[in-house]
Amino acid sequence: MTQQMGIDSSAGVTYRAEDTQGRARMMRYSTSDLNDGRNGPGIYETLSFIQEGASRHDLETLKERTEWQYYGIRFFSESIASHGQAINDLVRNLRIELVSQAGVFSESDLVHLRMRYARDENQPSLIYKRFDSSVQEIRGIMRVDKKAGDPVYRNDIAPPPASLREGIIEVTEKNWFPVVEPFISVPRPLGYIVPGNRLDVIKTLKDHCFQIGYFREDTLIDVEGYQIIDLTPAEYDYLPPQNIDVEKKTMELLVKRGDFYISCGQEGANLIPCLLEPQSQYGLIRYWAYNLVPKKGDIFSFLRVTKKQNLPIVPFKNWD
Repeated sequence: MTQQMGIDSSAGVTYRAEDTQGRARMMRYSTSDLNDGRNGPGIYETLSFIQEGASRHDLETLKERTEWQYYGIRFFSESIASHGQAINDLVRNLRIELVSQAGVFSESDLVHLRMRYARDENQPSLIYKRFDSSVQEIRGIMRVDKKAGDPVYRNDIAPPPASLREGIIEVTEKNWFPVVEPFISVPRPLGYIVPGNRLDVIKTLKDHCFQIGYFREDTLIDVEGYQIIDLTPAEYDYLPPQNIDVEKKTMELLVKRGDFYISCGQEGANLIPCLLEPQSQYGLIRYWAYNLVPKKGDIFSFLRVTKKQNLPIVPFKNWD
């Protein structure tokens, strides 16, 4: 995969042409965006794959490309079916292990919120082969013997295989970034408190099939909040703030009846912090529709619970 250097490739962003023109391109493996391809189910500890078929934008090779894609899907499906029990056991055990881990707060239990593509000193460049379109085009393969000067009819020529249409050359890619490394991570809390008026956020969490509770009465609890020290908003929808510096505040807070509680001790324990943390690269904060971007000095809307406490929580039902 390729993308412009210095550009966030988050799914859904539509950049202005002047923001992308003239930038060098980098090559990498697939994106880390949770909205993209296999990453959506993968964040739920699901074994997931993606198969992509190259398009050569011509009808002559459509039959060949379709046949290759058919066999790719067929053999992939047969392999999955023959290893079904092992896959089910792998996914089930990973989910059980994650839920158990998320039920106990630990400073070392980190969730990575922002990542970047990085070089690998052991593989500073990538060498690969590709078709060279600069060679003389092959127009077809003769079905019958012909001599110079003989007329050639349409039925005398068959389309050439794709592999013969262009020469093959070796390319060295110096802008090779095969590694994804985190640079902002936080300990996973036991859960999050979401204000009772944020039904738009709750609907999204319900759509992800998360279990949600709400407080049946006002209560004082110990929480962690983030005070915004500095913030530069994103220029585009679907992007997180360009810069957001926070300071963690420990406080005793009166939580109101009707406020919501989202426990991390459930399937999706990795996704919940990614959605609700203010510094998250792929959080709800990046969507303008939620209007979650705070101002400098504010305490971010969602609060963290890291201490075991008796919380007056009842399961939330969408009575509508």
